[in-house]
Amino acid sequence: MATIIRDQDGYPTRRPLDLREFLTSPDALGVWVAERDGQVVGHVALHRRSTPEALAMAGQALNRPVDQLGVVARLLVSPDTRREEIGRTLLNAASSEAIGRGLWPILTSSQPSKPR
Repeated sequence: MATIIRDQDGYPTRRPLDLREFLTSPDALGVWVAERDGQVVGHVALHRRSTPEALAMAGQALNRPVDQLGVVARLLVSPDTRREEIGRTLLNAASSEAIGRGLWPILTSSQPSKPR
């Protein structure tokens, strides 16, 4: 799934040496996947870190210290299953976990979305 998304959408922008490690980052607070018929069709993670610029901007916009932010990251949904609320379900799971930890969930983007 991740290779197809990288080829089609250009994400992640910098090709990780190990795509499995990228998705199962040891510094993640949590990771969720969506499956269909035994195949992974979606992924999202919750982190404490992002780029310093993104954290500073979010902290300022929310009037919160950056250590109170939870970064919803690495959202991937298989092209074959888009528009089926998988992304929304994954975002809700990561956001709920952030809130449960007393964090404000934020979502950052590493690149502009491609037009469809």
